[in-house]
Amino acid sequence: MRCIFALSMPAVAFAFAISVAGAGEGSQTPEKDKQAGTGANQSPSTIRLRVRVEDQAGKPLANARGTLFKMTQPRLQAGQRDSEPVIAKAGKASPSKTDGYVETQPLPVKPAYVLEIEADGFAPELTQWTPPQQSATVELPTVKLRRLGVISGIVVDRLGHPVPNATVIQAGDGTKRLEAVTDRDGKFRLGDVPAGRAIVCFDAKGYRFHGAALASPSDGVRVDLERLDDVNPRVLNPAAAAGKRWSPEQRAAAVHKIYEPLIARVLAEPVVSERDQPILFAAARLDPERIQSRLPHLKFARPYAVSSIQYSIGSALLNSGKVQAALDVIGKFQNPQWKLQAYLYWFDAEPAKSKYPEVRRSALAKARAMFDKEIKPADNPYQFCQLAAQLSDAGDHAAARKAFQDCQALLDKMPANANGRDALRIQLAIALSREDVERAKKLAADTEPNELIWLASEIARHHPKDVEPFLADVPGDLSLMQLRGAANNLPRLCLRLARHDPAAAERILLKYVHVPEPKTDAERMFGLGGSFGLNLSKEFIEFQVAKLKATCYALIAEAAVAHDPAAARHALTASIELVKPLREGFIYPFSQEYHGPSVQMAMLVPIAERIDPALAREVFWRALSLRIAQSGESRERGLVDNDTCVLANLVRLYDRPIAASLLDPVLARTRSRTFGGLASYYWVIRSLTLDSPDRALAWVDSFSDLPTWNGSQAQNSVKQVIASVLSNAEDWDSNRSQELQNALRNARNAYGIYVDRD
Repeated sequence: MRCIFALSMPAVAFAFAISVAGAGEGSQTPEKDKQAGTGANQSPSTIRLRVRVEDQAGKPLANARGTLFKMTQPRLQAGQRDSEPVIAKAGKASPSKTDGYVETQPLPVKPAYVLEIEADGFAPELTQWTPPQQSATVELPTVKLRRLGVISGIVVDRLGHPVPNATVIQAGDGTKRLEAVTDRDGKFRLGDVPAGRAIVCFDAKGYRFHGAALASPSDGVRVDLERLDDVNPRVLNPAAAAGKRWSPEQRAAAVHKIYEPLIARVLAEPVVSERDQPILFAAARLDPERIQSRLPHLKFARPYAVSSIQYSIGSALLNSGKVQAALDVIGKFQNPQWKLQAYLYWFDAEPAKSKYPEVRRSALAKARAMFDKEIKPADNPYQFCQLAAQLSDAGDHAAARKAFQDCQALLDKMPANANGRDALRIQLAIALSREDVERAKKLAADTEPNELIWLASEIARHHPKDVEPFLADVPGDLSLMQLRGAANNLPRLCLRLARHDPAAAERILLKYVHVPEPKTDAERMFGLGGSFGLNLSKEFIEFQVAKLKATCYALIAEAAVAHDPAAARHALTASIELVKPLREGFIYPFSQEYHGPSVQMAMLVPIAERIDPALAREVFWRALSLRIAQSGESRERGLVDNDTCVLANLVRLYDRPIAASLLDPVLARTRSRTFGGLASYYWVIRSLTLDSPDRALAWVDSFSDLPTWNGSQAQNSVKQVIASVLSNAEDWDSNRSQELQNALRNARNAYGIYVDRD
């Protein structure tokens, strides 16, 4: 994994981090661990870590070594609530003797600490974290190391003939990618595989990519490969149905049990603190009438919270079918911007859009009245143009024409260099594109190429045949800045266009998506990242371009599968070939999210399943062969763990045992981090809850009961996430096809791929 850090901007908090201590399920101690301080003669200003190291049979290991990592809490200042602790190496511990104990020298008490324990012939493991400010000698829970074993066997074809020169791959289960090659007799020997079950994959020219979960160590393994032209290939089958799923009543009862004491406590407070506001937001979604009745009697540390909670109440009422009550809530908003957004957008999404067309038109009429009386259109060009477009979409063509005319009149009155004029121009062009492409094109003349690509993605919604002529004069040699702007719209453009013309979508993709050449003086002097003030490596840029290109090809395949299977297969194959050679993941500097090749490949599996189940099986195993190996402890490893949970959410729909094997070590590390006061991530909690609510609730009870580094209560906050997952009917009441689409959409969202389903 590579990290790309900003040189001229503060770090951005990871999008799915929640401000609670993380947790994971450890195999060593099923009950909550206690870390007792001993050593009466030690200075109260120091801490010493001591841990017994054993093999799996309980035998102490001599000469085990420890690498120390420490967590330093951020110095929070105004406007820096999302800062995160820093984890860094902090030295070595003394090797163990025959008793198996590894021990550090006295250390400063302020940081939290963890040791990575290693020994020759064994896979390294992390100890449990120590809490910050702990002193004396801390006896950490025993660490059991797994031996490194050998998996050996033979690779043959279906007729029993040996397959020479096949590559044997084991990635992600240890600290490095392991590879071996079969000899002329098809035999292989893969060493240094941690004991237990390992995912091993096989790649040979002329044969289908294959994988299996194998025991380590093991000898005499026989692996059968299929030729590419085999008429009866193995296919990818759906996973067996999960065990007894929780009923809606069980889920509702669990959500009530989690939230009721929290809500009661918050409602009893004289002032609702900023930290407690999320509890009321959740309560507003679960029981909007209750919170609505109490809202006039509540005081908030942050006055804006009232409008935010009103917004949640109204949205929840609408979702439950109480349309008039939702409209009444909108009418009571004090903030005109909130009121306008609610009128514009609450009824523009399904199912409200289809179920309540008359109510939608009424809401749009109220929005129009606000522009006439309360809000200056010049200050809100985006919403003003959105209003015109929505009036047209809702069938109120007379009002739409008047709104479009008003938008144009506003634009004509603005000086050429006026603030917001360009924004109004492009928004009006987008709004008009559904009815008049030529007028939209004239409005958008001389705008940046990335904005024209944005406009083209909207033209593709209603006039796909006009897209290529519209973009004919837009050059393909985008700068890095322009490509970054276009990257948000190219996937949507390719998807919409490929529904009608996959070849045209591919032509546009190839025209715009390639590594840019330096264009500015800053880029020539400092490299392509110079325009952003970032130290962007060549490898990072190439990865991002390959990711964007593969994503667009995948969407072309998805869009074409129903009407042009040959084009769909071609696009899917192109996407696979782009991801296959990737061996590293990167942290994207703007979002601080980790993007890796394994999830990128796994996102192709649901698409491949519709095109060719045998190819889907290959893609499935290829995704698992591209996992990134990690060791030590760091924030970056936490992000990779989070990425593994996104992968597990896709994998579980095809192979639940393998998904569990991906998730288990992540849960163990995450649980340990609660003892150091570290933050957890949403995907970890969501993955376990979807897999087993019972296990998720037991898991959170095993957390440390100490507060996190920012004072949050880990158990309560993580239980709230569990409750949120349990209360989302879409995750529980859908069929397998919907589950696949949900998992795919969530993975794309985690990777910054947002595609409208229009």
